[in-house]
Amino acid sequence: MYEPFLNVSPYSHQFNDRQDQTVKVAEARDLELGLQRLRDENAELRKRVGELSSVETAKKKVEARVEQLEQKVSSLFPCT
Repeated sequence: MYEPFLNVSPYSHQFNDRQDQTVKVAEARDLELGLQRLRDENAELRKRVGELSSVETAKKKVEARVEQLEQKVSSLFPCT
């Protein structure tokens, strides 16, 4: 009777296990790099949102000051 698996090395399963582990490690590294990239992008977006909030606050202050100055000019030079 012919047995096709008799010529297979008893260590071949160890090779396959190591190969599988190598692939898993590579995939894990790729995922870690992707996660770090997303964290960096998130930090940059949070920074931009913070800057936009600061700009909006400054804009409101400027608009309020412009309105105060317009009222002052109107009181100094009333229209007839």
